Amino acid sequence: MCGFTCCHLQIASSLKRIAQADGLAEPKYTSQQAVEGKVGTVDGWRDLLSYTGFHFIGAMKDVPATIVFPEHDDSGLQRKALRHLEAMLGLPQGCLHALATLSKHSDVATPLLSTVRLCHSHCP
Repeated sequence: MCGFTCCHLQIASSLKRIAQADGLAEPKYTSQQAVEGKVGTVDGWRDLLSYTGFHFIGAMKDVPATIVFPEHDDSGLQRKALRHLEAMLGLPQGCLHALATLSKHSDVATPLLSTVRLCHSHCP
């Protein structure tokens, strides 16, 4: 649950910054270590943030690994991801655990993901 919350907060912060900046924002970044400390052992958070426009820069000399926030959301992926994360955060812990368990079994995960994709394609 902590991983969902952290990703939700990162995306919400990015969208707020984009809305306030009106295209004139200074680049914003955070250390990868700070986010890793919040998400713990949750898998997939890097993929989610990358998918929504965050960029990952590896460590260099005296600069730690960094996550750079997107400067715009022209495709609407951040807004969609935020809505989906908010919906997932509203589910009871037991439901999330059941979905995570089901997703580990390909005979169940494939139809489940197909259903989610179908629902997603009909969402605004």
